[in-house]
Amino acid sequence: MTAHVEFELKLTGPEAVLKALPKSPLLADYIHDSPTRRFLTTTYFDTPEHVLRQAQMVWRVRRQGRMFAHTIKYRPDGHSGVISKAIEIERLVKSDRPDQSLLDDPEITSRPAMAKLLGTTLSRADFGPVFVTQCRRTIYTLKPSAESEIELAIDLGEIRSGEKISPLTEAEFELKAGGIDRIYDLATAVLKAMDLRIEPETKSDRGYRLSLDLPLAVYKAPPVELPKAIAADDALYRVLKSSITQIAVNGRVFEQAHAPEAVHQMRVGLRRARAAFALFRDMTPGVETALMKSRLKAIADLLGPLRDLDVFLDEGIPRIAHALGQNGSDISLAPLVQAANQARDLARANAYQAVADKELSILLIEFDRYLETRRWRATLDAPIDLLATPIGPFAAKALDARLRRSLRAAKHLDKLLGEGRHRVRIELKKLRYGGQFFESLFARKPTRSYLERLSDLQDLLGGLNDAFMAETLITKLVAEAPAEQRAELGFAGGIAIGVNLAQATQDWAMVVRKWPDFAKAKPFWRGE
Repeated sequence: MTAHVEFELKLTGPEAVLKALPKSPLLADYIHDSPTRRFLTTTYFDTPEHVLRQAQMVWRVRRQGRMFAHTIKYRPDGHSGVISKAIEIERLVKSDRPDQSLLDDPEITSRPAMAKLLGTTLSRADFGPVFVTQCRRTIYTLKPSAESEIELAIDLGEIRSGEKISPLTEAEFELKAGGIDRIYDLATAVLKAMDLRIEPETKSDRGYRLSLDLPLAVYKAPPVELPKAIAADDALYRVLKSSITQIAVNGRVFEQAHAPEAVHQMRVGLRRARAAFALFRDMTPGVETALMKSRLKAIADLLGPLRDLDVFLDEGIPRIAHALGQNGSDISLAPLVQAANQARDLARANAYQAVADKELSILLIEFDRYLETRRWRATLDAPIDLLATPIGPFAAKALDARLRRSLRAAKHLDKLLGEGRHRVRIELKKLRYGGQFFESLFARKPTRSYLERLSDLQDLLGGLNDAFMAETLITKLVAEAPAEQRAELGFAGGIAIGVNLAQATQDWAMVVRKWPDFAKAKPFWRGE
């Protein structure tokens, strides 16, 4: 029986490109032995309600000659990012039925909750096969340097669940020896030269989706779970890993399905990453971090126009039309809707180009490298002890700093105008992200109460921002319209701006009214 940490990066693309990959000059010099070829049949087990999947675990059984390799895999950090990092426990036995002797591994016995869940699940009568993968696997051993070894496995086959079938075409780079930088170097070079993409999903992710007949879905990041004893350094890693998973998966969803919500969730992931850098600013100085933040912002800026137009057309226009109808107006918004739809088509094409572009995949690889190698340590001027600070005191200090910034931004709140109101919104958003990152560390009831109060204010401020963005959009649409259409478009746009202004005035008055209660509320991180 063996237990080890698996570091694996997956790329996907056309079968012909994958077959050509080992012959590429990028890899050919690193291959010194003949490849190994196998036909693999792997069965994944779970309960009908997918208990193991919900616990971020996989139980698979793979035939190896006359024996069967039984494997348990789980992600200790809960997020995969670009590199999938998992604990893998494997044992060869004669039976193809899940073998409970794997539960004796120290990796499992040292985790009582995990051991209990696995023991209960395996003893259930309905624990059985959920899906099967079958593929031709060709394995190459790559040696980019004397101390490093990477296994390249090219899998061509299919995933089956009942009568449902999904193709399987991927290349896996798995670290066997040496530093993890080598995988990132190879993957970056391959992406630049060949028609391949990062595959953010594991085989089990896709198999479960197939069994449920679900498309690749928009991914909303679950709450970040931080153990109370975790160090600040590890907490930063987990928060950023959650963000990169959100960006990578939703990028793939948008590329495949053009789902509007995927763009929104990508932007949320990008904002969460930047908010994390702000919270951990004392730990993340230096040029490399600044460059990473700048590159993340650049992607968010490319996606911004599409998101703004989606909000305007899907939420703003119906709200404006409703307000006009209530006032008995029969003013037509059709010219405005038509112009905005044309602008959205162009923005969608630009966003798709940004997401499908190799530069995004390369950025995600570089961001993941930044996380896995803890690059923020390289330029840390503060004492190294800061990295080992328990997250509880660190979180309280960081949230206090963000609250002070929010309160300063809101000074003389009733007199603030455009830019001042925008600053309040941004500071509250960063405070809310921070509260969400750290909420698992504090008492549930006061934490939820405070975050709900904060969310209420942020929703009102978000409406104000939507009105501001709508005015900017309308002004741009009118300016870019053909001369003969500007009068009609300008009239409809002016009415829409007026309706938004009336609503924004009400929303701001509500913010001013609610603010004193929020400012006096005891922050949940300050305890009793």
